[in-house]
Amino acid sequence: MPSTRVRPPAPRPTGPVPGVVTTVRSDDGAVLAVHGAGDLFDRSRPLAVLQHGFPDTPATWRHLAPLLVARGHRVAMPWLRGWAPSTLGADPASGARLGADLRVVHAALGGDHRAVVVGHDWGAAAAYHAASDGPFAAVVGLAVPPEPSLHGMLLDLDQLWRSRHALRARLPLGRSWCDEPLAHVVALWRRWSPAYVPCAADLAPLRASLADPGARRGMVAPYRAARLGAAIGAGPAADGPVPAVPTLLVHGRDDACIDRRYAVAAGPHLSRRNPTSSVWLVPGGHWAHLEHPRDVGLGIAAFLDRTCGVGA
Repeated sequence: MPSTRVRPPAPRPTGPVPGVVTTVRSDDGAVLAVHGAGDLFDRSRPLAVLQHGFPDTPATWRHLAPLLVARGHRVAMPWLRGWAPSTLGADPASGARLGADLRVVHAALGGDHRAVVVGHDWGAAAAYHAASDGPFAAVVGLAVPPEPSLHGMLLDLDQLWRSRHALRARLPLGRSWCDEPLAHVVALWRRWSPAYVPCAADLAPLRASLADPGARRGMVAPYRAARLGAAIGAGPAADGPVPAVPTLLVHGRDDACIDRRYAVAAGPHLSRRNPTSSVWLVPGGHWAHLEHPRDVGLGIAAFLDRTCGVGA
C-alpha cells in the first residue's frame, strides 16, 4: 500500500536563527556561512556542528538544534560549500574537502575535545572524514552509511536506479539540474521520503539559495568531484572512511535513496572500529529527522549524552 503523505509539524521558533551568524574562510578560499543556535561564541559550552546534505539547507536542523542547546551545546550549522550564501573554493568539493571544512569551522569557533559532529547525506560523508583525522569526539550520520558497507552497489540494479540522480549530476546532461533546480529538488524530496511533504520552512531557504547561479553549480559539485564509482553508486557514501570515535548511523526504513540493507551492512564495520558505534533504523525516509523530529532528535541527543557526557 502506498505511503500516506503527512504534513510536517510547524517549525519551532527556537531553531536556527533566520540570518547567518558568522562566516568562516577555508584554506582554499571558500567562504562558509554559518547559522547558530544557543550562544555560538560561548566557549564554555561544547560545540556541535550540524552539516546538512543534498539537496537541503541548515533549516533542516530546526528541530534537532534546540534539543542540543537545551542539553548544553552551542550549535553551528554551516551551509555546504557552493550552496549560497557559502561559496565554492579552489578545491573540488569532495567528501574529504567537505570534511576539512568542518574542521575549519571547529577551529574558527574554538571547539575543543568535547565537540561533536552530525551530518546528513553529503553532510554525513563530510562528518566521517572530519572525525576520522580530526577533533570530534563523536559522530552521527543520517541517511548515508560509511563507504565499506556500500561495496557491491555497482552490481545492484535496484540501488543504481535509486542513485540515478548522482549519475545525472555528473554527466553533461546534469546541466538540466541548473535550469530548474527547485523543481528537481522537490521531486527528490518526495521520491526519497515518500511520506513527507516539504513545507515552507524547507523550501524558502532552498529557493533563496538556488536563486544564486553559483549555488546551481554548487549543488552538483560534490558529485562531479567524486571518483566515478562513487558518483554512479552511492554518491557521498562511497567517498568516506569509518570513524574510530563513537558513531551512530541513523537510517530511515523507507529511505528511497539508499536502501536500508546498506545501513544494516554498516553495523559490523562501525563496531569493529568502535564497540560503542551502532546503526539505528527509524521510521521514515531520507529525511527521518524531519518526519519524526522528536523521536529521532531525542535518540541522537541521548547517544551524544552517553558518549560525551553532555546533557541535562
